[in-house]
Amino acid sequence: MTEREIAEIDDPEAASLSRRERLALAFAETLIALPTAMTDERFAELRREFDDGEIVEMSYFVGFYNLLHRFNAVIDLDPKAGDEIVVERLADFQLAPDDDDGAR
Repeated sequence: MTEREIAEIDDPEAASLSRRERLALAFAETLIALPTAMTDERFAELRREFDDGEIVEMSYFVGFYNLLHRFNAVIDLDPKAGDEIVVERLADFQLAPDDDDGAR
């Protein structure tokens, strides 16, 4: 994608995206915002442009990157900071304080 196309993603209808790209973007947004909104009709529309393997692949990558985003948000991690900061932040992160006996 060109820089212009990337900048236009916020308004897919006005963007110079193909129908296929607009469908993929709408699918990704739906999976992140409200996955249960993926009705049979929406899947039928996707299948006119994508085969089942492509839909599975898109689902996987959207889910994977959504997970990474949420993980980074939970531990207040800047993914551009590099591996060292990731290890440092994870070492400092605790889900619950340690008890006196070391149990959680």
